[in-house]
Amino acid sequence: MRDPLWDNTRLLAALLICAGHFTDPFITPGNSWAALWVALWPLRVPVFVVLAGRFTSTEPLTWGRMWRLVRDVGFVYVIFQTIAIVQTGWYRGLWDWSYDEPGLALWFLMSLLVWRVLAPLLWRLPGRWWWAFALGLGSGFLDVTTQWAWARTLGWLPVFMVGLALRDPQVVNFLRRPRMRVLAGAVLGVGVAAGALWGGSVRRSPMMMRSGYSGDFSAQLGEMVGRAGLYAVAIALALALIAVMPRRRVWGWTTLGAGSFTVYLLHPVVLRYVADLGVYTDLVTTARCVAWAVAAVALGVVLASAPVRHSVAWLVRPATVERRLVRVFTDAPSAIHRLVRPSPPRVETPDVDGHDLSMQRSPQGVHPHV
Repeated sequence: MRDPLWDNTRLLAALLICAGHFTDPFITPGNSWAALWVALWPLRVPVFVVLAGRFTSTEPLTWGRMWRLVRDVGFVYVIFQTIAIVQTGWYRGLWDWSYDEPGLALWFLMSLLVWRVLAPLLWRLPGRWWWAFALGLGSGFLDVTTQWAWARTLGWLPVFMVGLALRDPQVVNFLRRPRMRVLAGAVLGVGVAAGALWGGSVRRSPMMMRSGYSGDFSAQLGEMVGRAGLYAVAIALALALIAVMPRRRVWGWTTLGAGSFTVYLLHPVVLRYVADLGVYTDLVTTARCVAWAVAAVALGVVLASAPVRHSVAWLVRPATVERRLVRVFTDAPSAIHRLVRPSPPRVETPDVDGHDLSMQRSPQGVHPHV
């Protein structure tokens, strides 16, 4: 049975990610949209990464699990990266058939593939937390970029490990204690308020983790300390959100949580389309920008709805296609056999006392034909 807590949490994160991408063109250094972006940052990607860890198995990989990983993550990446390439080529005339530079939001799939392959090993390493944070902080000194999403894969690794820890019900129950929920609510409120007040003056690039540190060695050390601070903020506020989210089913909300991944994958497709229409040139007033943000949230709700989710399942969840193909090819021989098998002979017998006692042979035996 699905736990409503996780559906409630991931839907909120998915809607915030959708709204964040649709309002990103409004951001300029120091404006209110930049502050809002920073204030809500811990509730978007960090929460999504934590939830990815929560639903990752640490059991040793088998061939079956490896196939499911390639099918459910690798194939989906290829599908949506192809869509991104076609859209970019059609709208801008830039046809670049490369799959090593993920399109908008697709880095998460590449990172997820690596994380889930490494999870069984990392979780069994002695001092696994030291290793996770050492890789996350140390990767900034390497020449990692957006290519193959290596910068983000290594950069977000410690946050993913926190999600692995949440597989333990005792950890979740600890977060859900009444006192912890009160504390989490306070942490969440202070964190979001601080971001709204001072986020406009904060550099966003370190939060995106698209590349390593820059500058000389002393400057890189400073950026490493800054990344450690980002880890603390991201993990604290992500866990605080999980602590305060309702654990019961919420009408009109929890059911949509099953479509969170659909929202994540489809909203860039819609965004590229509307951006090509030139709508952003008309969004020049605050009222229009706010209305656009509300419309982005509404779009996310529509994408999470059951009709949309079921109609695009063949794109988002290749397992559904695989099951149908298996069913077709499994049922095909028996269906063909039924078509070509001759009808059983009908044996006529005389009426007795006015009753028709004609017999018809069936696969289960001989029964009166009434």
